[in-house]
Amino acid sequence: AATDTVRLLAAIPDQSRFDAAFGLREINGSLHFTTNGGFSAPERTGTFIYTPVADSLRKLLAPDDTDLFISRWYTLSDSHHLGLPGSTAFYLFDGINEPSLFFEGEGLSLVASQVAPSINADSLFFWQTSSGGFGRDENISLTNGTVSGTSTILEGDLDNVSNLIVHRGYLYFSTQNDSFDPVLFYRY
Repeated sequence: AATDTVRLLAAIPDQSRFDAAFGLREINGSLHFTTNGGFSAPERTGTFIYTPVADSLRKLLAPDDTDLFISRWYTLSDSHHLGLPGSTAFYLFDGINEPSLFFEGEGLSLVASQVAPSINADSLFFWQTSSGGFGRDENISLTNGTVSGTSTILEGDLDNVSNLIVHRGYLYFSTQNDSFDPVLFYRY
């Protein structure tokens, strides 16, 4: 229940004033966020989960027991989120179970806090799972929130994917390889 007092819930040990926290989100009653301690403090870099019922804070680990640093978040539903710790692997978070590898892409070339195009439509989530450059194709994938219900719907030499829009049951987006190529429009 909400109160009219502010209470410190937890503190990340040995944090410096240069550390940054971002991506705070609620997933099934638990709070998730990421901290970045920079290259000089990898021990303070990672994704944390605060569980109000247990009043506890813990750092999440990848399946190989390394720190899981989620740099970008995607919302599948209120209870399921995808986290991208690097440029290829997407992890599924449900706030109850440990994060699990959900989808392996070919790599995204994103800068700073840039997020690849994505959209929720009905019970499906569409998102760009790889971006061109370095000999990679650009891919657009869809999922119903399950591994078996995830597939790539378009792959190819498609640069500069626009935002994704759903209109009257169809997914629309455009691409353009460079300023000399025509803009290409797609519908799925």
